[in-house]
Amino acid sequence: MPIRRRSLLEKASLLQRGRLLSPARGGVSVARATSLEDLTAACRLRGDGPEEGHADGDLGGARLVPHDASPETATFVACVGGEIIAAMSAVPDSPDLGLPSDGTFPRELGLLRAMHRRACEITMALPARGRQGRGAIPELVRACLAQALACGCDGLFVAVPGALARLFEEVLQFEAWGRALGADSARPRVVEGKRMDLRGLRQRLLDADRDLGLDAFLCDYYFSANPYHHSVRAWSVAAGRVFSDPEALRRLFVERSNLLECCTAGEQAAIRGRWGDDLFEVVCPAYALDAALA
Repeated sequence: MPIRRRSLLEKASLLQRGRLLSPARGGVSVARATSLEDLTAACRLRGDGPEEGHADGDLGGARLVPHDASPETATFVACVGGEIIAAMSAVPDSPDLGLPSDGTFPRELGLLRAMHRRACEITMALPARGRQGRGAIPELVRACLAQALACGCDGLFVAVPGALARLFEEVLQFEAWGRALGADSARPRVVEGKRMDLRGLRQRLLDADRDLGLDAFLCDYYFSANPYHHSVRAWSVAAGRVFSDPEALRRLFVERSNLLECCTAGEQAAIRGRWGDDLFEVVCPAYALDAALA
């Protein structure tokens, strides 16, 4: 058996053994967080994530980054029996906010921009312990891929702890894209950058499926049989209602966390630009007054 086909079959076996190709068998459902309650629950899972952020209020140690306050960020939650067991956000690159991992992977992300690529970063929120949450990662990645394509991004980037490196590179078809020391000074640890080039991805997967023959599954997994391609636009409309509700925004970003207080003036300006002046001033009049006096 050719080496390439044997390697692909081993990856398919890993997915099948973990029931990752059929998450419904484990009772896992994935959808975008389109309510204040789901967004809050997703944020609470972030306490042990590798990404940096701000924490306070009653979010239980959750870490928020300025991108969480952007309507462009899509947060997906994986649920079992109505309980959120994992979450993943798709954050598109932008000139004013950049990406959450810019401080940790400046060279690698700068290289993507120099190549005229617009990356979408995946940030993960997983329970500190729990195989079930990790088992939902492939399904969440499929949702993030669909979201990235829908918003015009041509690549995915994710920073993962070493324990998840094999899953992303050997199974989910990402490639290595740097290593760095995580931003958490209290518990410094190595994180690995992984990248998936979305340009020409369908053809590459079709080529791989040709090697698999009757065992082909990759193109179906990410494209033909990926249900999220049909859902992301409707979910974006639903999520937009949260970002037009001043009470929901105040509760999440002012009362339940200190995110806006910890943002730089530039980050606050970027958030204000996304929300609009009127909504921003209703949600956080103190910060709006500070900006006016600056």
